[in-house]
Amino acid sequence: MFRENKEHLQEKLFTSIYLMDKKVRKRLMNGWAPLYYEHVFSNIDETIFSPLYNEKKLTYRELDMLSDKISIFLEKELGNKVGKEAIVAVYMNKSNLYVATTLAILKLQCAFLPLDIKLPLKRKEHIINDCETEILLTDNSATNLNFGSCTRLRNKINLQEQLDKIEYETGKLKKRKISPENLAYVIYTSGSTGMPKGTLIEHKGLVNLKELWQKKFGVSSKDSNNLGIYSIGVT
Repeated sequence: MFRENKEHLQEKLFTSIYLMDKKVRKRLMNGWAPLYYEHVFSNIDETIFSPLYNEKKLTYRELDMLSDKISIFLEKELGNKVGKEAIVAVYMNKSNLYVATTLAILKLQCAFLPLDIKLPLKRKEHIINDCETEILLTDNSATNLNFGSCTRLRNKINLQEQLDKIEYETGKLKKRKISPENLAYVIYTSGSTGMPKGTLIEHKGLVNLKELWQKKFGVSSKDSNNLGIYSIGVT
């Protein structure tokens, strides 16, 4: 499977990272998590993006709290199945819940797999089987969850149906140590010219994306639509 290419990818990134500016290099080496929490707590009550599908606007505080509660819920429901670099498929439409779920997966030291609802069934089954994922998180927009050939896919959870239960989570999320080399997400080609092909993206890659957007386009916390325009797998 493509996981075998990870060591080669790490070696290549390790070699090239020392050609970068010292400040950028430090950010990449520390990973995304310190940047995320620094930004959240310095902008805690700011609205972060315009609503998707006419949803209410969320503040950083609300998003962080919701993602924490989803993480705690998944820990209780799935136990050690949401361990380090476990690949968790997200099968939802764009929404506040989608963004919070993505963050929840990253906070659990897992990797998220965006699964486009509009893809043909065979392509979705190929992606799920190729990643060997056992977990599929959905919302009410996801239909036809009968992935017959995906024998490893044993845990399908509709988070939208569980929102009431999730909202009442009162536990405290134990922060997991996330290194820059940890797998963050897996992105697949469309498969229009054949079978979809997957690429592994590490946490340092997310930091690199952030640096690129800030440097090239001047994106900052003042841009209310940040999460709507960023593309890290949300299609």
